[in-house]
Amino acid sequence: MPVRLVLTRLIDDQKQVLAQWYLLSNVPTEWADAKMLANCYYWRWKIETYFKLLKSNGTQIEDWQQETAEAIFRRILVASMAMVTVWHLMATNEPKTNEFKKLLMSLSGRQTKDHVHLQRRRLLAGLWSYLSMMSILEKIDIDSLKQMAKEISLPIALFNSG
Repeated sequence: MPVRLVLTRLIDDQKQVLAQWYLLSNVPTEWADAKMLANCYYWRWKIETYFKLLKSNGTQIEDWQQETAEAIFRRILVASMAMVTVWHLMATNEPKTNEFKKLLMSLSGRQTKDHVHLQRRRLLAGLWSYLSMMSILEKIDIDSLKQMAKEISLPIALFNSG
């Protein structure tokens, strides 16, 4: 079977190499040139990343307990909207957005190595915590939440006295 080697570099506007691929393909040149193959691989990798987030690194689809197709569809739809939001955040590099990304990373409750600044799965986990927190704060004000914690007996104080 004849194959060809396609060397590809993905470069941003500042001439930084974002990715480098060595692709082997049996697709004839008449069907797709090197640029087309690299573009197809790029989009295929986006799809793989989506499924990775959906299955193991984000929403753990295999642990869901929905039993009907409609319930599964709704949950996939909501998870997909969250993932699109995370991808949008990853692609945006504005000061206010970067501040929000740092907040989500801290809300994720997950640890990373020092050299890793942003991770999709941490942003997704942080987004879930943020949305949960905002949902509660729409119903109960912060002072009521603090009072509620003070009125129960806990081994440690949840809030400082000031």
